[in-house]
Amino acid sequence: MFENDLTPLIGKKLKEVHFSNIAGRGRSGRLPFAFGTLKLKNVQEITLECDDDSSFYFYHLQDCCEHVEVWDIKGDFCESEIVEVEERKSQEWPEDVPLKEYVDSFTWTTHKIKFSSGREVAIRWLAESNGWYSERVYFGRTHNPF
Repeated sequence: MFENDLTPLIGKKLKEVHFSNIAGRGRSGRLPFAFGTLKLKNVQEITLECDDDSSFYFYHLQDCCEHVEVWDIKGDFCESEIVEVEERKSQEWPEDVPLKEYVDSFTWTTHKIKFSSGREVAIRWLAESNGWYSERVYFGRTHNPF
């Protein structure tokens, strides 16, 4: 399984966090820094805008018959320096999520970001498909200004 290199985030400080669906088309907005747990519907992209004007985003490249979206975000974003980042993938269904009746293939991807203040945030994605299409969540630098 491919892993994303999240290390470019280390040492960065967040200025804003944005979300959007369908690769920037349709519903979008700005996320609050402190929220505890947030459940979003149909969000396929999270963009992190840093105080040095660099921007990074988590996204999925839609192909055909798969569905990949943010399931929830737990914790708090903050303006402190990012000190640790990690990505975890799992083919096990989490205990805190009701089991769906029928799913051919699925992958849970969690991106954890820890800040120098001690705060942390976890972005949890659910990807579903018939097994033939990518369930991957990508990470990269973006040049989309807000």
